[in-house]
Amino acid sequence: MSSYKTPNIDFMMKYVVDFLEGRMPRWAFDIDYSHHIMKRYPKMYREFPDFAEAFEFYIGECGVDCGDGLSDASYKKLIRKQYKALMTAASDGLF
Repeated sequence: MSSYKTPNIDFMMKYVVDFLEGRMPRWAFDIDYSHHIMKRYPKMYREFPDFAEAFEFYIGECGVDCGDGLSDASYKKLIRKQYKALMTAASDGLF
């Protein structure tokens, strides 16, 4: 991915890492995630379509969208698991 210019993908990846490293509370992550993904997904798709789709699947559909009813700790654990799955898929060359 480093051979591509991916400012929107880079932004969203940093956004997730900031949450996972405790630099933002869950409520801010949830609210702003929806805003950022709606604004940036089309640009992410233009930058690297396969990664954008994988990001939305792992982080969005299997992470953020499944967080209702989870405690803050369980939610962060879920997002961390999905982030690791995304990174594993990327390093395995799945896209």
